[in-house]
This record gives sequence, structure tokens and C-alpha cells, in this order.
Amino acid sequence: MPRNKDADGYIKHLKSLNVPYNVNIKGIDFPIEDTDVYPPGKLTEMFIDYIIKEKIIEGKVVADLGCGCYALGIIAAMNGAQMAIGADINSKAIDCAKQVIAREGITNAVVIHGEIASLLPSYSGAVDVILSGPPWDSVTSDTVVGLESDVLERAFYDVDDSLLRGVMCEGRELYKDKSVGKTYITSSQRVLERVEKLCAENEMQFKIVKEEEIELGNPHYILCLSKKEEEKKVEEIIDDHQNVELDLLISSQENVGGNDSSFCCCAIM
Repeated sequence: MPRNKDADGYIKHLKSLNVPYNVNIKGIDFPIEDTDVYPPGKLTEMFIDYIIKEKIIEGKVVADLGCGCYALGIIAAMNGAQMAIGADINSKAIDCAKQVIAREGITNAVVIHGEIASLLPSYSGAVDVILSGPPWDSVTSDTVVGLESDVLERAFYDVDDSLLRGVMCEGRELYKDKSVGKTYITSSQRVLERVEKLCAENEMQFKIVKEEEIELGNPHYILCLSKKEEEKKVEEIIDDHQNVELDLLISSQENVGGNDSSFCCCAIM
């Protein structure tokens, strides 16, 4: 699978920046002290605006998976979330997150260095909402040498879709109630194509809940993911409810004691 020229160009740009520098997201400064850290930006702000406006996080336990500097989780914790938990494989990004948590005196946010699976022992069955901003593109592990160990490139390239698969599969083990738990992710057109493929493989569905051009001609999306069986259950409940109403109508007709024509006449009147 070929590499993404846009991603490679941005990686080169980030590697060339002088550190340290600050990135301000919704009034909060995130100190970027190493060129291996992927800073939050416009897409993160779009995501934050949506989850706050739509009350996605209000009173909820939120998991930010593949959190990077943890801007989503931190700002969620400061804007109505009951608690935020996060995880990322980039230890330098986690250091940035911990600095912000300490500086802002945030007591309802925790973040750990590790894969999604590292959250399961402590937080399985604890989460209401999952958030994630998956990497720009996907590559197979046998086509890119050394990518596994480059944490900045891993923020742009999802090796074998490991993060996206983890969010969609392992992440669901974090839910308090898998029947109502929701996963929200940011997506470009490339990510959208990968999500469609993975949803088909894992009996899941997605809905585009927001679309916005981050830059001219560069649309991005927020997707809501859920299991297909959840939609089936809702349809079954509706069908059962309609069947009960029909049974009650028939029973009512029989109890009137009249014939079909008298019932029809009443209905017409």
C-alpha cells in the first residue's frame, strides 16, 4: 500500500519545527516539547465543539483512545464529563497531557501510556462514551519498515488498522452497557473508506453526524459507530409494540359484541 504524500509532507513539517512551542486549544495551552509529538489542531477543535454542543459527554465517563496530547479528554473533563480516561502509545505525548492535567488542577482525568488493551483491567465496564481521532491513513506492517517504532508516523499511519480495529472492537469492552454505548470518531474521506470496510467485517454500522471543511476542499466528518444488532433490537421492539397494539384493537372489536360493519362505521365516523 503506497504512502500518503500529504501525510509525509506534514510529518516532515512537524519534524522541522523548533521546540518547545505551545498549541492553544479552546483556551488551554498544550506544551509540545518534542518533534515526535503530534499537536492537536483544527480537527480536534471541531470534535470538541460538537461533543460539548450536543451534550455527548455531559455527566458521562469518557474514554479518549489513541489520545495523543489528550486534548479531547482533558477538555471533556473540564466541560461536563464525569470522568475522562485516555491512552496512547506515544510516551512524549502522554508527558504533555500529564503536564496540562497538573497545571490546570484537573482531578477527573487520568491518562496512561499504552495500547487500548492496557485500559481494560481497570476500566472494563466503566465507560459511557468513546472518542477517538484515528490516524490519517493505513499501511500494512509488511510494506513499511521501521514504522512500528516511529511514534509520530504512527499518528499518521495506522499499521494494519490496529488503532481503528481496537477502537471498534476492544474499545467496546470498556462500555458500561454495550447496548447503548456510543463511539464517536473523526474521519477524512480515507478514514471513511476504512470504517466502511471494518464495519462490514465486524457487523457494525456508522452514521455521519457532522461534516465540515477544515480547509477549502478538505471535508472532514464526525462518525457515530454502533453494533448492527442494536438497530435490529430497536426494530424488533417497534414491531412487538405494533403487534401488541393490533392485538388490543382486535380484542376491543370483539368485546364490543357488534359485527364488522358496525366497527367500520364507528371508525369512519
